[in-house]
Amino acid sequence: KRVYFSYKRSMKLYKNVKVHFIGIGGASMSALAGYLCQKGGAVSGSDREESMTLDRLKKCCNVYVGERPQFVDGVDMVVYSSAINPRNTELERAISLGIPTYERRQFLAMVADDFSRTIAVGGTHGKTTVSAMIIHVLKTLNANFSAHVGGETEYGNFVCNGNDLFVTEACEYKCSLLDLNPYMSVVLNAELDHPDCYENLEDLYKVFLTFLSKARVKVFSADFDICKYGHICTKDNEKTLWQDACRYASKITDKKGEKSVIVLSNDKVDIWTEEYMGDGKDTHGQHHSQMVVFKNGHRCMETCLYDNSPNTPFNTLVVIAVLDHFGIGAEEVSKSLLTFKGVKRRNEAVGRLSGARVVFDYAHHPTQIDGMLSTYEGKNLVVFQPHTYSRTRAYFDDFVLSLSKADTLIVMDTYGAREVEADGIGSEVLAKAVATKSVKTKVYHAKTDNEVVDLVKTLCYGHDNLLFLGAGDIYSLKGQLDLDRQTAPI
Repeated sequence: KRVYFSYKRSMKLYKNVKVHFIGIGGASMSALAGYLCQKGGAVSGSDREESMTLDRLKKCCNVYVGERPQFVDGVDMVVYSSAINPRNTELERAISLGIPTYERRQFLAMVADDFSRTIAVGGTHGKTTVSAMIIHVLKTLNANFSAHVGGETEYGNFVCNGNDLFVTEACEYKCSLLDLNPYMSVVLNAELDHPDCYENLEDLYKVFLTFLSKARVKVFSADFDICKYGHICTKDNEKTLWQDACRYASKITDKKGEKSVIVLSNDKVDIWTEEYMGDGKDTHGQHHSQMVVFKNGHRCMETCLYDNSPNTPFNTLVVIAVLDHFGIGAEEVSKSLLTFKGVKRRNEAVGRLSGARVVFDYAHHPTQIDGMLSTYEGKNLVVFQPHTYSRTRAYFDDFVLSLSKADTLIVMDTYGAREVEADGIGSEVLAKAVATKSVKTKVYHAKTDNEVVDLVKTLCYGHDNLLFLGAGDIYSLKGQLDLDRQTAPI
């Protein structure tokens, strides 16, 4: 049972409330801290190391590196990241003083409860990008909404533009998304990405299905196999409706490459389908990929896409389906998305190095790695930083297969996050396995950032693309590269 602090849950009363964030440099934590600052709260926070995020927060918050238990005295509550050690001295101090403490997910749920309706975007991959796309459209239309996203968009990682709609990512790690009580639940896909939390795919489906069942409006991909797992935790009438929707989707999605999005609202079922058309030109003569959108089997519109990523057609379809429910037409959505600038670290082109295009992406799962390698044709030099030892062990064979598709591969030391090497498999073992698997792939293992940068500068000649992949601190390498031309940051 979630416990709330003693204040009425109105954002008006967040003004002057004193909140201390432990792990404030995290993507979600920094967004919540920034949001609270904008609402007039008195925010302080700590993190384990300096970062650009901390530099930005210092403009409105009292933040520092390390643990200073005395800074907890006098605050109204403490919010902490799931990555924080229970023996953190600031957390221990708060508990000893009887100060209410909340994990990030609990505080996010409290924030969401202060809005009329919450759109919660879940799924294994694509949450940040789809949330950012929804935010971009709503912001463009000056809608009454606020938002929290786990990545850097052109508007930052939080938006305060009203208190009707609240848009947020819904993370499945440790079942965090189940703390939310959304008006609309969105599930983009389902793959095992957290082997330290889920034993198998059925366990993950149980959580996503519970997440969907909590919402009045349910939005999910037809690939999300409810027909197979729908019996787990749904009521009979919901299960029947969802199975009918899946069958309907399969009937109208009979062309290779098409994707379908199902929207269930009360007893109504809408099926949105896309058909990718390849390259084309917009009304200004600019080259864009194009797709056709269908609603319930009827051609709705043809639209251009903001980039050529393989997931962009489906992501665009989801955004169209979500916002159609709120009365925003598909034409209006697609027009707005043409000015979407993407998300930092999500297929982010940052410049060139010795002629090679340099791209950073958050890809830390084999499926995401495959997607990036299929996006960029030509000769690819991949720098990959494994994220957690347990994930490397759980999907070891898949990682080896995906990474062996690179022409040249540099494997960095693992970003352990909350883990140690004994929890799984290290990066050196992974590098050796790829070298054994593929004789055509030149494989290197680099233990330090300096080694990575030196190898990149030596090996990049003759490559068309230089792809930096990983969810850890690999992005810090961006500032160490002597790029020929660097784009302005988001």
